[in-house]
Amino acid sequence: MREHMRKPPTNPVPYQNSQTEESPMSISQALFELCGDLPRWATALRGLRRREGLTQVEMGKMLNVPQGNLSQMERGKRPVGKIIAKRLAELFKTDYRLFL
Repeated sequence: MREHMRKPPTNPVPYQNSQTEESPMSISQALFELCGDLPRWATALRGLRRREGLTQVEMGKMLNVPQGNLSQMERGKRPVGKIIAKRLAELFKTDYRLFL
């Protein structure tokens, strides 16, 4: 290319964030953004199941509970009874009151 036809290099424009600095988000705010208004026990149930790498079907077989019921529990549509809560606590090695 001839010298007179070359374009001068462009200088990159530094990124400027138009928003002001935000303060850190609290745990409860983060959970609300991720899970909506789900009850705490429903979020704990889903989180523990995923942490262990279990599907709802696998966990249902371990607890002798239908997969549909587990799905409803994780969505907060069905409460976890005391008997199931104790089975869950035994499975995840935690306190059963977490699920009530």
